[in-house]
Amino acid sequence: MVRRSTVVSVVVVAALAGLGVWWVADDGADRARVTVETANGTAVLEMAVADTSWERHEGLSGTTDLPADGMVFRYSSVGERAYVMRGMNYPIDIVFVANGEVTAIHHAVVEDPPLTRYRGRARCVLELPYKWTAEHGVTVGNAVVCFGS
Repeated sequence: MVRRSTVVSVVVVAALAGLGVWWVADDGADRARVTVETANGTAVLEMAVADTSWERHEGLSGTTDLPADGMVFRYSSVGERAYVMRGMNYPIDIVFVANGEVTAIHHAVVEDPPLTRYRGRARCVLELPYKWTAEHGVTVGNAVVCFGS
């Protein structure tokens, strides 16, 4: 009887601990693992996801900090995309990705209107810390895997 209650207690404590870890780590944002070929190997990023029209429109506007490894914007197909720094409080790198490779990189700074339109062909767009691509040797043509492709 003591052994059974000990096992039950261990299971309950483990479940509560797991729930606590999940609750602390969950900021409400969906996450996706993105891999980027860099000059020093492969970087694995856990990025916040924007995959609805509203999420893509809002993006990081009005935020004070970039989510841990940045944000990835997902589209259903490859197309010409344009991004602006509307409501941004910090500079970022904007990386356009199509068919598994980087198609364009922009080092975007905070600016007043009129806003620069950063363009590229993409199925997914990465917003990373400012100059991250330069610091990691990422260039047009480097391999990127986001959302399995």
